[in-house]
Amino acid sequence: MMASASDDETIILWALPSGVQLGPPLPVHGDGVRDLAFSADGKRLVSAGLDKQVVLWSLEQLRNEGAVGEFDDRQSLELLCSKLAENIARDGWRNYEGDGVPYVTQCRNKPIP
Repeated sequence: MMASASDDETIILWALPSGVQLGPPLPVHGDGVRDLAFSADGKRLVSAGLDKQVVLWSLEQLRNEGAVGEFDDRQSLELLCSKLAENIARDGWRNYEGDGVPYVTQCRNKPIP
């Protein structure tokens, strides 16, 4: 299974390898979906929206199990940096942000590769 999300405020689940959509889009966040992550057992999906809500989904029942909290950008960055050994490489930054955006380190106290 794969999940996709976008600024249309929904999540779509897809069967793999067929690419067939599984059910209707899941209406999620009031301001677009920012991140998705599957649980280790594959039974749940967590979504984080631009509305700053974190929502837990049951994939077996395709239903919203409720908001599990809120986040802010600083907390998200701190959590991400705590998991990384180093900042994103300049080539990776350029691939993600494009040539027109100057390189900026995101994680203080982490080396630049």
